[in-house]
Amino acid sequence: MPHLRTFVPTLAVTTPPAYLAPSVLAERLRGHGIAFETLPEPRAFQVDSYRIERIEQTFSPDVAGLVPAKGEAEVPLSAKPPPKRFETVVWTSPERRTFTAPAGTLYVPTAQRAGTLAVYLLEPGSDDGFTRWQFLDKLLAQGELHPVHRVVSAVEPPRKAE
Repeated sequence: MPHLRTFVPTLAVTTPPAYLAPSVLAERLRGHGIAFETLPEPRAFQVDSYRIERIEQTFSPDVAGLVPAKGEAEVPLSAKPPPKRFETVVWTSPERRTFTAPAGTLYVPTAQRAGTLAVYLLEPGSDDGFTRWQFLDKLLAQGELHPVHRVVSAVEPPRKAE
């Protein structure tokens, strides 16, 4: 059996300046040490959004579920019941748009110490992110936009001619 000691990604994304995320992720982000601001009022942004093409619940080979409890003897995998955890996998297509984030939306800048972790957790295609771990399941629907958006820039209101 070959020893694979390098990680080869199947999907790569660029790091946006920030993400817009639903407020249900506030405690999860805080628990991971990711800084964010809560928008006090609606605000328009130029974003890259993801349209959900397909959603699938897939079996999760939960490695933590296979570790014996302290004091228990090791049981062969063939004798153990399979783990019961599932993961949500989404297939998406990107689209650039103007999006007005409602008050209470989380603005998560990526120029921070945990910025790379924020990208990893917030991208819908991540193999170990919030979408995959089913923290957003109640907000996902086929044909709709994914609830996390990649900020391209803030949309400034037009100025009056002087």
